[in-house]
Amino acid sequence: MSKYLKILPLVAVILTALAISGCGKKDDIYKNMTAQQIYEKGKYAALRRDYPTAIKDFDTLEARYPYGEWTDKGQLALIHAYANGDDDESALAAADRFIRVHPRHANVDYAYYMKGVVNFNKNFSLVFRQMPIDRSMRDSTYAQKSFDDFRTLIEKFPNSKYSPDARKRMILMREQLADHELHIAKYYLTQGADLAAANRAGYVVNQYPRTAAAYEALKIMSKTYKDLGMIQEAKEAQATLKENFPNGLPG
Repeated sequence: MSKYLKILPLVAVILTALAISGCGKKDDIYKNMTAQQIYEKGKYAALRRDYPTAIKDFDTLEARYPYGEWTDKGQLALIHAYANGDDDESALAAADRFIRVHPRHANVDYAYYMKGVVNFNKNFSLVFRQMPIDRSMRDSTYAQKSFDDFRTLIEKFPNSKYSPDARKRMILMREQLADHELHIAKYYLTQGADLAAANRAGYVVNQYPRTAAAYEALKIMSKTYKDLGMIQEAKEAQATLKENFPNGLPG
């Protein structure tokens, strides 16, 4: 066998190793970048809506610079990138992690806010998929989570710049949640479970007062209590109905 043929496998191994080494150096675009530079790169990618690149940038930022102002900013920006990149679960996990690691951070309110936004969007995504089903019959899981997230934000940070928007979103969630509970009360009514219907209607009135659902719930309470022979309770429900809705159904 030719001596040249004998060395061909060795040459191939050497060339492969050099190629891999060269690719590694070429791919390491972050090698000489500062934390701020990596953050700005990720921010620019997010502005271009190139969320996969932004996520990679912010992940790299934390890996290479575990602590610092720019890393904290990157972690918050990562929540936004995941959310806009349609990776809701990763967005929620990133928000929870930031809250756990930085409970007193000056911008931790943003993490709480984004949790509410993600669940808010998940809820309406579910709503659109289920159209034209009555909203009272839809799964209220994400609506409740969103409502609770925004309520936590407002309770912890009443002066947060995100609280006004959170309150507006809570109003929408409140109506949906009230309708859902009213639907359950009406279901009990159709099954002849008057006491269960009255109790569920009472929950609507207590938790979601002055909503259209509360108006209907008080009417259910008045009727079911009367049918059950609970005259005093029926009168109280009727009185509450007249006091809170003197002009009938709101809106």
